Amino acid sequence: MSEYMMNDKTWYYLKNGQKEGPFNESEIIKLIKVGVLEAEDHIWMLDLKDWVLVDNSLFSIYMPVKEENEKN
Repeated sequence: MSEYMMNDKTWYYLKNGQKEGPFNESEIIKLIKVGVLEAEDHIWMLDLKDWVLVDNSLFSIYMPVKEENEKN
């Protein structure tokens, strides 16, 4: 049996109109860390009614911290 069929936390993402997946939670985290998924991209899993922004999800804690411009 596939890992994705055994894991009820199967995620998909929507970027530039393209739906990708399935992914498990650790794969979603890796996609965020390497910059494939960004704050304005959408993710979805079976428990969710609608797609949500990555920035509004539990995965937002993995988003890179934006540095403020230095003031002179």
